[in-house]
Amino acid sequence: MINTKKAKIWYGGDYNPDQWEKPVWDEDLRMFKLAGIDVVTLNVFAWAEGRN
Repeated sequence: MINTKKAKIWYGGDYNPDQWEKPVWDEDLRMFKLAGIDVVTLNVFAWAEGRN
């Protein structure tokens, strides 16, 4: 997908924070920034566990 506000292709992937303990999330976000991740699909499998 191309962002019309930025002349670049978005970079990212699936992220399911519910699979990890909350203290891990801050480190995940730090690493996402270092990797240049722009976008994630969040909780893509939550529906399978009956979560909303």
